[in-house]
Amino acid sequence: MIAHVAQAGEGAGRVVLQISSPQPHALALLAAVKVAQAFQSELESVFVEDNRLFDCAAYGFVSETSLSGRSRSPLSAEQVQKSLHLAAQGVRRQLERLARSAQVPLTARVVRDDPLKAVSAACSASGPWNVVALTEPMTAALGAMKLFPSRTGVRSFKR
Repeated sequence: MIAHVAQAGEGAGRVVLQISSPQPHALALLAAVKVAQAFQSELESVFVEDNRLFDCAAYGFVSETSLSGRSRSPLSAEQVQKSLHLAAQGVRRQLERLARSAQVPLTARVVRDDPLKAVSAACSASGPWNVVALTEPMTAALGAMKLFPSRTGVRSFKR
């Protein structure tokens, strides 16, 4: 297998880091920076505000329950927006420190979309040579995404 990621300034690809959580795994952030550094590439972080959160918050009966389960409070789209905005700022600062120390060019943006669509759009915006890094592990909690074998023997994601 031959791997190629475009070098910084080449405009043909980069490491795309999808962030969907207020507290992404620190090793995932570091790994994305190290891959970009190894390929002398750019790093683009895409903090995804999942549309489904805002859809849920639009219902009056939706509430937020504490981790202990002892307290509940109503949830609004404004609260979700504020919480995600603060989270995106915190993650961006953390990523900026890592990228600066590794001398990796960083572009960070926030997108409100379906996570898969957001990463797909980021990848198609700049050439074919992209590496995608996820900051959360692949789990059953990710929803209806399932791996399935295709006729060519290559595994793909299907929603």
